[in-house]
Amino acid sequence: MCRKLALLIFIVVFLSGCAGYERVKVPPKIGLEGAEKIAILFFDNYTADSALPRQLEQELKHKLARQFQILEPAETAWALSRLGLSRGDLPNFKQAVRLGKLLEVDALLVGEVTSYFAPIRQSAPYISKTRVLDDDSREYQWEISQTTIVMVGFTGRVISGRTGNVIHLDRAEGEATKVRREFLGRRWYPEGKEPDQFFLPRVSERDLFEVRASALKQAVDQFTADLLPTWAWRKTDQ
Repeated sequence: MCRKLALLIFIVVFLSGCAGYERVKVPPKIGLEGAEKIAILFFDNYTADSALPRQLEQELKHKLARQFQILEPAETAWALSRLGLSRGDLPNFKQAVRLGKLLEVDALLVGEVTSYFAPIRQSAPYISKTRVLDDDSREYQWEISQTTIVMVGFTGRVISGRTGNVIHLDRAEGEATKVRREFLGRRWYPEGKEPDQFFLPRVSERDLFEVRASALKQAVDQFTADLLPTWAWRKTDQ
């Protein structure tokens, strides 16, 4: 941490000493220049987890709100019903334009959650620590590890609220992992004795929500990379 801070300070001092650089905003690669409002209509679900689309929509809203005004779900649901559309009905060109006018937005965001894989794996008990006693005998501490992995994928489309054209189409994927380790019995075992099966914990989903949130954030960061501006250092004329 100290090394990173020292490096950052060095870079700032170096750039300020040169007095020939400035930090400038780089426009997004996708044509949303001048856009102010976006409506996230829905993300259809092709997985067995019914809560996943809503969680994805919330993560997208949180990320895009740094640059755009994002409409509330109640407003988008009202506009969809006005056009006779249900959640999951992809609007055609004319409907997209009508939605853009009804909601007074510059762009619409729709998509599908296409994949979700969340294995939880538990290891066999293994020795984690060893100590030697005064009589030269050995004792061991045993532990077990549980690995929670989440892989998620979605496809998103950004549709112009003025023309009804798809201006951004991308498939994004995210993956996150967390390993939890637990001592078995919280005691030392003499050589030749292993923990009783009674102390083996059951496979738990307690880390699943946290790991899934991390995987979704990674996928959303990937999808929005071309939609949000970035910052860069540019050399100025002396």
